[in-house]
Amino acid sequence: MRNIAYFGWSGSPEEDANQLFEDCIKSLKNVTDVDIYVTTFPGILSPEIEKLVTPIYVSHEQWNNRRLTAKLEKMLEVPMKDGDRFGYFDGDLYFRQDPFKAFDNDPELDVFYTERHYQFEFPVNGGVWGFKVGPETQKFRKWFVSEVQNPTWEPYVYLRKNHPYVKEFDHKDWWVDQDFLNCIHWRTDWVNHELKTNLNIVNLGPKYNLIVNKENVDDMVNQYDPILLHFKNAQGYKRWQKGVTS
Repeated sequence: MRNIAYFGWSGSPEEDANQLFEDCIKSLKNVTDVDIYVTTFPGILSPEIEKLVTPIYVSHEQWNNRRLTAKLEKMLEVPMKDGDRFGYFDGDLYFRQDPFKAFDNDPELDVFYTERHYQFEFPVNGGVWGFKVGPETQKFRKWFVSEVQNPTWEPYVYLRKNHPYVKEFDHKDWWVDQDFLNCIHWRTDWVNHELKTNLNIVNLGPKYNLIVNKENVDDMVNQYDPILLHFKNAQGYKRWQKGVTS
């Protein structure tokens, strides 16, 4: 059994963001025994981080303006075996404790996602989710990728067609994975019917993905004692814009 962590990182024009990614990887290594895979471009990762991870290289054609779709597609290249525990993570996190202990705390957990600590029209933040590897969850992850590539599941199709921020149905860039996870949150009972599976899908809540900023981090840690911190907008608002590849 392995703990497997998966990230996508193409570098940032903001040095603070690059440093946060390095701190993210190092903090995860400090709290658990884990194999880390990073979808990236050649020459992006620092020599120090390259020693800690396995790069999975992506082309600019696959990545540009379809970053989250590409990250999901490259996830299918991560080697894994039944019984492994897999975590899909953003690069602007800081791990205070072992995130894989969620599987120890709930041995029946198959798939998990994380809900925000505050009210928002999209309650699930896509920066942290994962699954315990097995035949049914392998089916789930392939379905996840295929839906983002070509939406057919009714709840996801409806959201894509009526999205408040992204109007193009064939959009493949930001939010596509988070949108799908929100549909799973809203329609959890549909997932097993759609896939003909018996997955136990668990909402781990904000403790496993606590959204903070540099100004409120101490107060938030005292209030929630989180497993990990998610530094929202660490790269600034540039990363939301079309044509920005970081």
